[in-house]
Amino acid sequence: AQQHGVIRWGFVSTAGIGVKNSKGVKAAGSICQAVASRSLAPAETFARENGFQKAYGTYDELLSDPLVDALYLPTPTTHRAHFALDAIAAGKHLLIDKPVCSNAKEVQAIMDAADKKGVKWIDGVHNMHNPRLAYVRDIMSNSRFGSVKYVHATMSFAGMQDPAFVKSNIRLDAQLEPLGALGDLGWYTIRMILVAVGFEVPASVTATATYYYRDRDTRVHTTKDDGQTIDTSSSVIETCAAQLTF
Repeated sequence: AQQHGVIRWGFVSTAGIGVKNSKGVKAAGSICQAVASRSLAPAETFARENGFQKAYGTYDELLSDPLVDALYLPTPTTHRAHFALDAIAAGKHLLIDKPVCSNAKEVQAIMDAADKKGVKWIDGVHNMHNPRLAYVRDIMSNSRFGSVKYVHATMSFAGMQDPAFVKSNIRLDAQLEPLGALGDLGWYTIRMILVAVGFEVPASVTATATYYYRDRDTRVHTTKDDGQTIDTSSSVIETCAAQLTF
């Protein structure tokens, strides 16, 4: 059983982001207990290179490991709801990379299952747990500075200028990452806006987006009310902007 606050972590996947987060696990004094992949060889390599005690060639073996208290879930977004629900059923706590799922219905299913099972889960937005953010929130809530009138949040990187990124990066795969830039980067910016207003629900949202079709190497720019039909099964959001009115 878990003792003295030490969490024994299992990683679902050998994704590259797991290398960085395994360092965080160890820095926090917890244990990299096990890692699983679809086959044993990559799991063994990842375990050896990143200090995990056990490697599994199936995910079911990881779920049934009694020495694993919590799971880190960095799988492609469209796979997360399935893995998360299986993990909750196995009684494992969860750190789910962002975006948590492909839609709100899947997130609600995870919330309901976790509540029923009595396990904890959080999404992997590291800055939400940084002491600096708590300090900023305290400043913004201090009445001597007045009320929030306007918030501008932006986040980007120049991925589309890299041919290798355009050709093979998972972020442009509509079947694996259907939310594109909205899920990958908008998850941060929208969260920061909501932090600034105390998580008040906006009265209205106006959005624009550019959808990228990898198979055609084409783009379509659209707004909420322009009547364009977007094939979301083969395109991802390359750029997006939103105005939240409170």
